[in-house]
Amino acid sequence: MTPRFGLLGGPNAVEGILGLLERTDRPDEIAAVHDALVPLPLKQTGSAVVRALSSVTPGAQVMLLQFCSGYGTLVPSSAILPLARSESAPVRLAAMKALENVAEPGDMSQLIQLLLAARDDAESNAMRRAITGTAVRHPVPESRADVILAALDSAGAANKPALLLTLGRIGGAKSLAALSR
Repeated sequence: MTPRFGLLGGPNAVEGILGLLERTDRPDEIAAVHDALVPLPLKQTGSAVVRALSSVTPGAQVMLLQFCSGYGTLVPSSAILPLARSESAPVRLAAMKALENVAEPGDMSQLIQLLLAARDDAESNAMRRAITGTAVRHPVPESRADVILAALDSAGAANKPALLLTLGRIGGAKSLAALSR
């Protein structure tokens, strides 16, 4: 049976639970914190988790990024975007994956920068999914591809394939026109 620490101590317990993550990279301890957080409402955990992202160990950051991803756009993308530039490859990739659910249409320029700076195929794939997932949330469907099209116009030859591949995932008349040039 998983202990429900957060229920025992209320909102202050969440801070205490997350404090453990500042000094451990042990998978069993990280999993225990995860299990304690999951049953709690985002209203009780959200802001504390976002604040903790910058002070916990890399292994804990990965878990918290996965946790945040599950809440989608209820989590501020401004907390996730800097971690997508982390020196830690696992943290960077977890942040990129979280952006698929967390990023807002206003983040598209930054997402494109991250795609073009991707260090390997896993990061490129995660960023293409993040851009596609974010584009779908754009309130004006005809404008979903605009930021990518603008980047494509100014991109060098080395970056065009990644942008074209991403356009193909977004779809729409503007994307099709650019792909058929």
